[in-house]
Amino acid sequence: MATATFTTEPLERSDPRALGKYEILEKLGTGSFATVWLARKRDEEELVALKTISRERLEKTRRNKVRSNLESEMAILRHFKHPHLVSLVEINKCTDYVYIALEYMR
Repeated sequence: MATATFTTEPLERSDPRALGKYEILEKLGTGSFATVWLARKRDEEELVALKTISRERLEKTRRNKVRSNLESEMAILRHFKHPHLVSLVEINKCTDYVYIALEYMR
């Protein structure tokens, strides 16, 4: 049976330090169109996995597939509540990013 390894990366100088009400702590991973950060709600202990998608990249993409995939993911997260699925905390946007705050599973 294969075991998964989990590593985090320290923040780099160009990485965001906060988004909305979230303080970014570490980078958890990077995918084809998003980066996921370990973040904490300010003044609270609650940790979230904060998935960020560059608004510039979304606007520049000529492929509607990226935007369509993001919209599908958000619709699924809004609709489904199940103990075996990561819960949606919130979806929001700022000047540079669309971000999805998800329940952080340790």
